[in-house]
This record gives sequence, C-alpha cells and structure tokens, in this order.
Amino acid sequence: MKTKYTIKDIKKTLHKKSSPTVRYIFNNLSIYPSWLLINYSKITPNQISWLSFLAGLFAAWFFYQGQLVAGAIFFLLFSVLDAIDGKMAKVSGQASGIGLFLDSTFGSITFSINILALGIGQFRLTNQPIFLILGLALLFIHYIMAGLSNAREGAYIEEEGKEAGYSEKERLWEENREEAVKKSQEYSFLGKLKEFKDYLERKDIYPRFTGDEVCLLVFLIGPIFNLVKETFIIAIVLYFLTFILHFTLVSIDLYRLKSKRS
Repeated sequence: MKTKYTIKDIKKTLHKKSSPTVRYIFNNLSIYPSWLLINYSKITPNQISWLSFLAGLFAAWFFYQGQLVAGAIFFLLFSVLDAIDGKMAKVSGQASGIGLFLDSTFGSITFSINILALGIGQFRLTNQPIFLILGLALLFIHYIMAGLSNAREGAYIEEEGKEAGYSEKERLWEENREEAVKKSQEYSFLGKLKEFKDYLERKDIYPRFTGDEVCLLVFLIGPIFNLVKETFIIAIVLYFLTFILHFTLVSIDLYRLKSKRS
C-alpha cells in the first residue's frame, strides 16, 4: 500500500546544523517510528510531546530511586519521542505555536528535573554531597550558556542598530540576521578557529557542545556505565570551556564594533 509520506520526506526534516548527538543518534532512531506514526496512526505531534514529557518524568523518578539503567532507558525514550514530534509536525504541516511552546517547555523542565533527580538520587545512595554540588553547578552553567549563545549573535546586530534606530535594528534581526552574525565573527581574533569550523561544516560535520551532548553524557553514558560523577564533571568542564569561548567572542565583537563606530 502506498503511503502518503515517505522515509525521504521524514529525513528532509533534519535541520542541517543539528548537533552531532541529534544528527547521528536521536534523528536516526526516530526516522522509522515517525514514518509509521504519521502514516498509520491518528496521533498528533502534540500528543507525542505529552508522551515524551511523561517518559522524561519516569526517567527522573528512576534516577531519584537510584535505578540508573531504567532512568537512562526512559530518558532515551523521551529524546526519541522529542525528535518524533518535530518530524511529524514538519512533514504533515501541523507545526503550531502551541507545539513549539510545548516542545521547548517540556524540554527545559525535563532537563532540569532529571539533573536534580540524578544528583539527589546519587546523594541518597552514597551520602556524598558532591553529587548535589555537581548537579546544581551543571544546571546553572547550562542556563547561563543558553542565554549567552543568543548574546553573541545579538552583539553585532545591537551595535549596528544603535545608529539606525529601532526600525533598522528590527530589519537587521528579521531580514539580515545570518549575514550580521557572519560579519560579527569576521571581527573576532578567533577567525582562524571559525575558518576551521566552516571547513568542517562544508564536510557536513557540525562540531559543537550543546545541551544535547550534555544529555548524552549525563543521562545515558553516565548512568549506563555507572559513571555519574565522572560525566557530571566532564560536562561541566566542557561547558565551562565553551562558556569562555563564547564570552571571549562576545567581548571582542563588542569592542571591535564600538571601535568601528567611534
């Protein structure tokens, strides 16, 4: 029987610049389930979002109880379902504001409660406060990075917009955002690093350390191999190095732009 949507249609939904974890793991695990659900069921993307959130809550409960492997399995289920709802929405044309709201809200809540549940659960089992400290530290730096990633992109646009007024700044945001970001990167002394990054991207490799990589490390690799403390520390160190890089780029970009205007 001919289906309305093909595997090729599903594969096209992958964002070109998705993180390596999404691109090579969660995306591949979600392609065929997405195809089956969108062709042979009446379930909606928003209903999948609720199911993914429920799986995330179960993962947190198991992590809190110290059942690491079970928690990892349910977190993997959450991640796959989280990828499925987006694919279904894009392919079927059911993308909506409420869908985007549910996806981002459920993602943030699930990440936060699982970090806390994992830290508290290990503290209850071992009576080592280091798990609580590492969990809170990782949660803090995660949300710092979430805000800072937008700050760097906005640095150039904000400075350019000051000269032209609000309407021009708005135009830069809406119509010329990517070009503005590229120009801001050209002003950075880390241009060589950017050139190397661009080279990798031309090879269809997008190196980055994001929340997806944190989830892979902390909620899957750590619990499965009983390396919770170690993966907490690795994630924090990598996030901190990424933080330093972003902070440097923001500072240099702002300095260059202000110098250019003066």
